[in-house]
Amino acid sequence: MGFSGELGGIGLSDVFHNVAANRATGVLSVTDRGGERLVAFVDGRVRGCRPVVPRDLPVVERLAAWGVLDPESAHRHLARRRRSKRTPVGLLVDGGLCAVEDVVRAVTTLVRDEVCELLALEQGRFAFVERDADELAGSEVAALSEFCTPLEIEGLLMEAARRRDDGARIRRLVTSEDDVFVPLQGIDEVELPDDAVRAVADSLDGEASVGAIARGLGLSGFEVGRALLVLGDLELARPAGVDELVEVIDRAGDAAVAERLIRRALRLEPGRDELRERLVALLTEAGRADAAAAELALLGHAAAARGDLDVALRCYERAVACAPADVSLRERRLQLLARAGDDDEIVAALAELIGIYESVGTLERGREVLDAVAGGERRLSGREELVACRARLCEGLGHTAESARLWRRLGEAVVRRDEAAGLAHLRRALELDPEDDGLRSRIHDLATGRERRRRQRRQRLATVAAALSAATALGLVGVAEWRAERRLATALQTAVGHERDDRGLAALVALREVGAGLGWTQAGRRVPEVVERLVEVQLGTIRDALANGQFDRALELCTALEERVVRDDLRATCAVLRERAAQERSVFALLQRLERSDTTPTAAELAELAACTDGVWLDFHLAHIETVRQPAVRCSMLDALAAIDSPRAFAAVARLYVRVRDVASRQRLGDLLASASRHRAVGREADWAAVYPELDAMRDDLERGERAREALRLLRGE
Repeated sequence: MGFSGELGGIGLSDVFHNVAANRATGVLSVTDRGGERLVAFVDGRVRGCRPVVPRDLPVVERLAAWGVLDPESAHRHLARRRRSKRTPVGLLVDGGLCAVEDVVRAVTTLVRDEVCELLALEQGRFAFVERDADELAGSEVAALSEFCTPLEIEGLLMEAARRRDDGARIRRLVTSEDDVFVPLQGIDEVELPDDAVRAVADSLDGEASVGAIARGLGLSGFEVGRALLVLGDLELARPAGVDELVEVIDRAGDAAVAERLIRRALRLEPGRDELRERLVALLTEAGRADAAAAELALLGHAAAARGDLDVALRCYERAVACAPADVSLRERRLQLLARAGDDDEIVAALAELIGIYESVGTLERGREVLDAVAGGERRLSGREELVACRARLCEGLGHTAESARLWRRLGEAVVRRDEAAGLAHLRRALELDPEDDGLRSRIHDLATGRERRRRQRRQRLATVAAALSAATALGLVGVAEWRAERRLATALQTAVGHERDDRGLAALVALREVGAGLGWTQAGRRVPEVVERLVEVQLGTIRDALANGQFDRALELCTALEERVVRDDLRATCAVLRERAAQERSVFALLQRLERSDTTPTAAELAELAACTDGVWLDFHLAHIETVRQPAVRCSMLDALAAIDSPRAFAAVARLYVRVRDVASRQRLGDLLASASRHRAVGREADWAAVYPELDAMRDDLERGERAREALRLLRGE
C-alpha cells in the first residue's frame, strides 16, 4: 500500500487513521517549508521518527538533563566507536552508561512530542511508502525503534488535539523561547498538580529563559509552556517586565545572555532606544557589524517616525559606517537628507550612491534614485555632479544620444570657469555623437582660442550697448510688466477647474508663451512654478488612468503633454508613462480575458503574467491582484510580485492572505509575508505599517482571525 497527496485537501490525522486501519508497516514522509520529516510505522503503530533532516532526536541531551547520563563520558564513548553501525543510543546502553528503561522513556517521550508537533501541520505534501519489517528495521528513521514503546494512533491523535487546544493559550502567554518568567509570592507553598509543573516552578529565578529551562530539565517546549500556563492561572508566575529584564541585563556577565534579554525587552517595548543602543554596542563589540547596522537602522526609522530627523540621520550615518556595502541603508540616509540635509550633503551622498550602483551594475536603479531625489528638484537637477552622474548612467544604459546631450550641456556650463574641464566634457560628447559637426567646430574654436577672443569682443560691445540702452529700458519695464500680468491671469483663468483635461493642456501653451516673451518680468518669473504644478497634476491624471485601466485615455494625455512641455526630464517622464501604458494595455487585456473565461489558462498565458517582474509593473499588480478570481492567475501575479520584492506590496499581500483560501495562493502569500523580515531590518516597515489597524480589527473574527494574527506576526517579526 502506498499513497501521497497535498495537506489541506486531506489532514494528517486522516493519513494516520488510514495507516492504523490497515495495520500498515512503512515510512510516512511529510514535507513543508521547514524540510522533510519521517515517521516509522509497524503494524499501524508509531515506532520511531526523524525530525527535519539533518537533525536527530536529542536523546543524549534529554538523558543528561534528567541526570541519568554523564554527557562528557557519553561523548567520549561515542567518539571511540564512531565507525560502529550501532545507533548512538544503543552504544550507550551496550556500554552500561545508562539504563534501558531510561532510554525507552526518553525516546518514547521525544517521539510522542515530535509526532504531536507534526500533526499540527496544515500545509505541505505527504507520501507513505510500505516496507516490510526487516527492511524498516535497518532504515535510519527506525533506528531507535528498539527503544520506542509502540504508540497507538488514537492516543497520539487525542494528545495532539489536546496540545492544539492548549497551544493557542500557551502562545498568548509564551511568545518565544527567549521569554523570561518571574515567580510570585506563595509559589513554594502551593501544592502543584504534577512533577513537571513543580520542576518548572523551582527553575524560575527571573533570569532563565523558557528555552534554557526546557533544556535544563529535559522537557519539551510544550511541557514547559503548559507548566507556565498552570502557574499563570494560579497567579504564581508571570512574564518579566521590561524594567525587571533591564536589572537582569545589568547583572549579566555573558554577552550572549545580555543580547537575548535585550531582544526580549525590545519585543515588549520596541521604543526603548537606550536598550537598542546597548544592543548595538554588544553587536559591535562582537564584530557583528551587519547586525549592528540593522539595529541602528531601526533606531533611525523610529527617530524619523517621531520627526527627529537629525537623530535619524546620525543613526543611518552610523549604520552606513558599520555596513558600507548595504545600498538600502545609503538609500534611506539619502531620503532623510532630502528632507533635512543641505544641498551639498544631498548631492555628495547621491553622487556616492550612484557610483556604487555603477560599480555593481544596477544602472536602472541608479537612474530611478536620481530621478526620485533630483528629478523634480530644479535647484539640484542642474548641479554639475548630478548632470555628470546622469550622463554616465545614460551611457551605461545605451542611451548614447541622451548621454551626449548631457555631456555637452555640462561642458558648456563648465567651460567658462574651467576651459580644460569643459573641453574634456565636450570631447566626451563628441565621442558619443561623432556626427555632430557643430560640436566639432565648437571644440575647435575653444581649443584654438578663437572662442575666447570672440567672447572678449562681445564683452566690450555689451558694455557700450548697456550704457546706451539703460535710459530707454526704464521706461519700457512698466509696460512689459502690465502685459505679463495680464497674459498670466488669462492663462490661469483658462486652467482653473480644468487642470486635468484639455483646457489645462491649452493653458500650458499659453504660459510657455508668457515665459518665452516676458520671462524677465516679475510675473514672467512665476511662470515656471505654475507650469510645474500644472504638469504634476496632468501626470497624476495619467497615473490614475493607468490604475483604473483607462489605457487609451492615458496614452492620449501622454502624447498631448509630451508635445507641450519643454523640459527634457518631464518629456522623458511622459515617454516612460506612454511606454508603460502601451505595455500594460496588452497585459490588462489578457487579464480580463482570463478572468472572464471559464476555461483553464494556458501555461503560456500564465507565464506572460509571471514575466512582468520589472519594478514598473508593481503598481499594475497591486491595482488588479485583489480582484482576481482564478487561483492560477493569482499565483502567476504573486510570483511576479515575489520577483519584484518591494515592501510596498506587503499591505495588499496581507489582505489577500486573510481572504484567499486556495492552498497554492496561501503558500505563495505566506512566503511573501515572511520576506518582510529583510525589509524590516533596514527600516522599511513604514511602507506597509498602514495595514496593521486593518489586521488588528480582524483578530477576533471567527473566520479570518487566525490568518489575520498570522499575517501580523510575519509582518511585525513577532
